[in-house]
Amino acid sequence: SLGDVIDVTSRVRKDGTLDWDVPAGDWIVLRMGYSLTGQKNSPASPEATGYEVDKLSRSSVDAYFRDYAGRISDTLGPYFGKSFRYFLMDSWEAGLQNWTEDMIGEFRKRRGYDPTPYLPVLTGRVVGSADSSDRFLWDFRRTIADLLADNHYGAATEHLAKYGIGLYAEAMGTGSPTTGDGLQSKGRVAIPMGEFWLHDSPEHMADMREAASAAHIYGKTLAAAESFTSMPTVPMWGQSPFHLKPRADRAFASGINRIVYHESAAQPFIDERHKPGMTLGFFGQNYTRNITWAEQAIAWNAYLARCSHMLQQGLFVADLAYFYGEGAPATVPFWKEVNPTPPAGYDYDYVNAEVLMQASVRDNRIVIADGMSYRVLVLPEDVNRLTPPIVKKIRDLVAAGAAIIAPKPGNSPSLAGYPASDEEIRFIANEVWGAI
Repeated sequence: SLGDVIDVTSRVRKDGTLDWDVPAGDWIVLRMGYSLTGQKNSPASPEATGYEVDKLSRSSVDAYFRDYAGRISDTLGPYFGKSFRYFLMDSWEAGLQNWTEDMIGEFRKRRGYDPTPYLPVLTGRVVGSADSSDRFLWDFRRTIADLLADNHYGAATEHLAKYGIGLYAEAMGTGSPTTGDGLQSKGRVAIPMGEFWLHDSPEHMADMREAASAAHIYGKTLAAAESFTSMPTVPMWGQSPFHLKPRADRAFASGINRIVYHESAAQPFIDERHKPGMTLGFFGQNYTRNITWAEQAIAWNAYLARCSHMLQQGLFVADLAYFYGEGAPATVPFWKEVNPTPPAGYDYDYVNAEVLMQASVRDNRIVIADGMSYRVLVLPEDVNRLTPPIVKKIRDLVAAGAAIIAPKPGNSPSLAGYPASDEEIRFIANEVWGAI
């Protein structure tokens, strides 16, 4: 039981030995610590290769950007923040991280209870009950996602903004946001990004939808995408506008309104015998002045620029807002169909908990803080465990005239406030959904 867990940290001597008068009975002495994961950034030049920063620690991220951005600022002088206006973060390739120095304090602040007695759950043990242990793990994962959004993406954006520098970021990236909340992380940066490649991929479609949704719900005018990334299976000589245009059109239809080439290499005017030359041979698109259709490229560039400009005007129009739950890690799902399926001809965004908590109702439409509005809020059928604040918010939106399609919630996924939280949810659910 929870009462059987004893914190003996204060009984550990400086040499690491335990000075504890053990009560009678059978005990497991569990020593827990943390260390570097050993993960290094890649791909990078040898001079720029090193250990990944602690992305859950604001002080560590601030220190990193003071040094990294400071070196570039020192080199560029007055051009830093003028002609040099943006940094770009690629998709998440930093492996897994589940701890930081102030994890206990951050957890207490964000979840409202002390996680220390439940730490054995992180080793696969059950504390209290299986249900309580699962709820603690939900809170723990949610805390990691919050820290990543605030202390990595948020801290980086805020630091660069002091110098007039914006941040593009594929936060967290396609398919597997292993530690974060995709919408929340994308919402923390100046320009959220997805990505799409030259081969069809449900992961990339979902990632573009996530970038566009993040831009819409967090009040940003630009939704960018790493564009036209390729593998060696797509020959470079086959990457003409005939092949590229359908992919660009699909990105635009998904809500993307800024194309970021992967990549366009600046090739010097030397040794013309080696045209068309090579760029980043494994992933890159061969898009340089030496391609065979370079003289015709102005029409292609103008088309992309014209579409991007038009799509950057005004607010996106969507009838449906799909809530993708409160848990973490979280991403716009690519592994399953949207359920319930949106009617043909009706577009939609995804929303998360922190955005939904700021929503109001005007003329029976659900309005979020930046002015976007939706006719209907939809909770997919598998989003049936909600915390009390979200259940209360749904109740208030319904009372104000909002149309909401949602399964009746059964209980909270969190240990915070348990078991009273479950009773509160059941009471509100019976009030809104009915007692049956």
